[in-house]
Amino acid sequence: MNDKINVSDNENLNINSDTIEVDKDKIIKNLSKRKVFTDNEAFPWLSICLVLLYVFVYGFCVYGKENIVDVDLSSLQFLKVSNGSEILNGSFISLITNIFVHRSIWDLINTIFIIVFCGFFVERYIKRSVILSVYVISIIMFNLVSLFLYPNYTYLGSFTIVSFLIGMCIYFSYRFKRFVMTIDIYIYVALTFIGFFISYMVNFYNIFQFVLSYLVGVFVVFILDTKALRKSRKS
Repeated sequence: MNDKINVSDNENLNINSDTIEVDKDKIIKNLSKRKVFTDNEAFPWLSICLVLLYVFVYGFCVYGKENIVDVDLSSLQFLKVSNGSEILNGSFISLITNIFVHRSIWDLINTIFIIVFCGFFVERYIKRSVILSVYVISIIMFNLVSLFLYPNYTYLGSFTIVSFLIGMCIYFSYRFKRFVMTIDIYIYVALTFIGFFISYMVNFYNIFQFVLSYLVGVFVVFILDTKALRKSRKS
């Protein structure tokens, strides 16, 4: 038996590569529907710990007080809540303690809202080391702005600092076609900002720092792209 095939004599094998058509849009659409992150999701224990920490600090601030809705900042001597000028004059511990204090229960709710709605989602797919790094960067930027642009304000940053989670969450959802729920992206964006705009803390001071933190979250995920993703368990 002769196993050799004379290709030149077989018209059926005369294929012109220029005639092959590829539906690029269809391929991209199919790939975007693939569940490529199902093997590297994680339980959001970091976000849960952060929520518990904020709740604990708020409970400490209002413990034994008749008014548990608003925090009496003048009574928080132990936590060394200070303005920028006082910190520059030696009250450096406030660089840390001011981060975890809220002015009111409404501000606490806003912070928890962002962490639950965005933090829980982001932590499922993005490395915790990346989240912690962005958190630290957001804290540093918040302190620098507060110290040198608003030195006479007693500033508290837990709400404005965690807005980086919104930036990470929205850009991640856009980039990797992932959403917390199957809803329109415009509704999703609106929901993530509700917690901010219902806060009575809203003024230029807070909006400015809120937006800075938000942009930090977007920028880091944009730069790292797939490197920000949690490693696959199969690798």
